[in-house]
Amino acid sequence: MQVRPGVGVAAGHLWQRAGGCQGPRKAALAPARSNRVSAVVRAPAVAQSSAMASQHAPRILVFSGKDAPELAVLQSGLPPGAAVLGIGKTLEDFRAQGLTDAALGEVDVLLNCGVGPNASSRDAIAAVYPLLTSLKWFHSASAGVEHLIGDYMNPAVVLTNAQGVYSHSLAEWTLFAFNWFAKCADRTLTQKAERRWEKFDVQELRGRTCGVVGYGDIGKAIARMALAHGMRVIATKRGSSADGSTQGDGVADAFFPPEALPALASRCDYLAIALPATPHTLKLVDRETIAALPPHAVIVNVGRGSTVDEEALVGALRKRSIKGAGLDVFATEPLPSTSELWDLDNVYLSPHCADQTGTFQQESVQWFCTNLAGFAKEGMSGVHAHRVSLESGY
Repeated sequence: MQVRPGVGVAAGHLWQRAGGCQGPRKAALAPARSNRVSAVVRAPAVAQSSAMASQHAPRILVFSGKDAPELAVLQSGLPPGAAVLGIGKTLEDFRAQGLTDAALGEVDVLLNCGVGPNASSRDAIAAVYPLLTSLKWFHSASAGVEHLIGDYMNPAVVLTNAQGVYSHSLAEWTLFAFNWFAKCADRTLTQKAERRWEKFDVQELRGRTCGVVGYGDIGKAIARMALAHGMRVIATKRGSSADGSTQGDGVADAFFPPEALPALASRCDYLAIALPATPHTLKLVDRETIAALPPHAVIVNVGRGSTVDEEALVGALRKRSIKGAGLDVFATEPLPSTSELWDLDNVYLSPHCADQTGTFQQESVQWFCTNLAGFAKEGMSGVHAHRVSLESGY
């Protein structure tokens, strides 16, 4: 049996899927056997099929707190022969698990997951990154990567994210926010609290125009759901005509370039924002765009708070020059208790949790495992997760 020296980690922090070159064993895992493991054992290369002979055995390092519930999905979803060499939030965590520079140098896949107290940080990842000399693939279990991208990254290492995993939940929240205002939900709650029976008119979404700023995976999910409600959809797309004459794609009726946002906004009953945070999107939805919205319009943001001029938005809401806003993201998070947004009765807000379903992280790690199986078989050509451009940030 061939033993690889110097790859020691603490028990419970190294998982290796049984099988390897011997072939997979259904739902079998080979965990570390003692309180301190001094080596990763590679199965002998005997009696393997040609398919298994060509299968790569990924060596994975995970940035996450050890209590993150999604780690159970990772453990059960490892492809044959794959091994998690360490799980931690800092270099010190990995050193405590016995990972030497030589061991870290064998890592070819890096996964960043964990939220809240289980999350790591850019600085912590940057401290470990230079030691990962064999790294080929860095995957983020979140869709936004602005908290990860930095000068420490090697452009030759492919960075992917969880694009698509959260799109449906964010689209649902967006349409809920539309309906919050269309159905006068705040008035309904007030009358219920007052035990007051008083009928009033509500609105349909059908026939209204939904503008989508940020026509990526989330934006397209919003557009499809808006279309299903009978809404007309217009959206942003680089290279479009400023007058909105660029033909749509079967979901959106027409496209406008990002520099013509005021023209798009002036045609909207509801404006949905699903932009990533990059230097190019900083306050892209600016004062001029907000001023161009009709007085009955509602603005909803499920992208990043930095993409909207929040001061201009608060001013428009205070003066009621627009009907309202549904906000899940903010320029500063957590939203300061001193923010006027808390006090405005024409704001529906949530604490950046519109996609935080009971299984959102597990589903994201499952997507990683699906791609990891492809990586084991075909290298990076088997990875179908969205590749992030370090230059554009998305």
